[in-house]
Amino acid sequence: NGWVGTVSPEQRLYHTTDGGETWTGVENLPENAPVKICGLSVVNESVIYASGTNDPLDIPARMMKTVDGGATWIAWDMSEYATILIDTYFTSPERGWVVGGKADKSISNPTRDHVIPVVLYTEDGGKTWENRVEDIRSSFPLGEWGWKIQFLNDEIGFVSLENFKQGAIVKTTDGGKTWKRLPVNDPQGNANLEGIGFIDES
Repeated sequence: NGWVGTVSPEQRLYHTTDGGETWTGVENLPENAPVKICGLSVVNESVIYASGTNDPLDIPARMMKTVDGGATWIAWDMSEYATILIDTYFTSPERGWVVGGKADKSISNPTRDHVIPVVLYTEDGGKTWENRVEDIRSSFPLGEWGWKIQFLNDEIGFVSLENFKQGAIVKTTDGGKTWKRLPVNDPQGNANLEGIGFIDES
């Protein structure tokens, strides 16, 4: 039993009940579902969260969830917290994260060049959110956003930061209370990082 999201607005979500042999389009999404589904977090058999989109033109950024295994879905506007949303990760039905980027409210038609990363945390199933990287916003260049999130354990977590000019991640060692931006200074000068995967803290 599983789910996959897409960046095709015509069919945003698929569901399989045979281990991926066949997939069926999910047709009962709410009208205000994310235009594209860039992130999924399957918490348990009943609770699934989805987030999107990574394109600032797909406004507003939104999330949605089911608490009954996909029989019904609810969705909500996240524009108060983010301009773009990509990955989401929940540790319980109530506690979780979503990452992306936010532009200043004064910009009427923001592009990716206008955003800086957000790492948003909720303890009430998505009703309210706190940006856990607000205190280090001055360390982020414009045109950078959170892409993928990984927690090794309850304390250590990483978020890859996508940026078309440089590479960086943010890391927490206190369960996401505080984060630090770490440039990826490799000889090739890679930029535009996406996925991230650590097998241990080093």
